[in-house]
Amino acid sequence: MSLSVALAREHGVRLAGAGAAPLPVEVDGMEMTRVLSNLLVNAIRHTPADGTVAIAAERRADAVVLSVTDACGGIPEEGLPRAFDTGWRGSQAVPLPRVRARAWRSSEAHSGRADVHNVPGGCRFELTLPASA
Repeated sequence: MSLSVALAREHGVRLAGAGAAPLPVEVDGMEMTRVLSNLLVNAIRHTPADGTVAIAAERRADAVVLSVTDACGGIPEEGLPRAFDTGWRGSQAVPLPRVRARAWRSSEAHSGRADVHNVPGGCRFELTLPASA
């Protein structure tokens, strides 16, 4: 059983996934696995019991967007522009800075970008990567 599934079960959090069709991207597989695992584990830790953490992959124009959506309550609007700044902590609901910084650096290294948006009840971290030809 994977760490994230075991952690979700321990915290009483449901995991949901979307985007089963293959979406080709050229990335460092180990690094991207580490980044997505970190985002997923962090989302589980900040989602209350009976909440849901969702992972999705979708094609948008010439890019693939990987997202992790949690139920942490969201990030204060004034904190969103600083969410990927190294050392910025914001409120307790905000995920760990090293997780955000790693996602930012990794997406940049893969010619993509990392974003965070508030959604009803939580936030969504997105990694946008160029789609393979």
